[in-house]
Amino acid sequence: MLILELDQIEVDHCSQCKGVWLDAGELELLVEMAGAQAGPLNRAIGGGGRKVPGQKRRCPVCRQKMLEVEIEGPPSAGRRIVVDRCRWGHGLWLDDRELGQLIESVGGAPDTEALARLCGRMLKSGHSESRTGKNDVGSDPGQ
Repeated sequence: MLILELDQIEVDHCSQCKGVWLDAGELELLVEMAGAQAGPLNRAIGGGGRKVPGQKRRCPVCRQKMLEVEIEGPPSAGRRIVVDRCRWGHGLWLDDRELGQLIESVGGAPDTEALARLCGRMLKSGHSESRTGKNDVGSDPGQ
């Protein structure tokens, strides 16, 4: 996992699967940064969740199995978004591109300069700062 900082918000990013871990409260900050209201998204994520038989994803803080929460995605996603959340409120796991889709689903603009760097393909061709000496943060190839 790599730690990426965006305006003092630390986002843990997996360079292999392109997923992100957001600690409690970080999604709200990112949504507000994108110019949207976080309230509806907070209610949808915080009020639900189901146990999934065979769930392997565990919270990196408490090591408990995560709950899955389905969120209505934006029309561009063409599907619902499944978010994994810690049952004890430590944070959320989002798969590749789901962060941008969640932000878009509540009316935010994930293509703002700072968020585009975070929501798109974060590391082109698997390179990282440590190997290239620079930040290879890119944009979503689907745009």
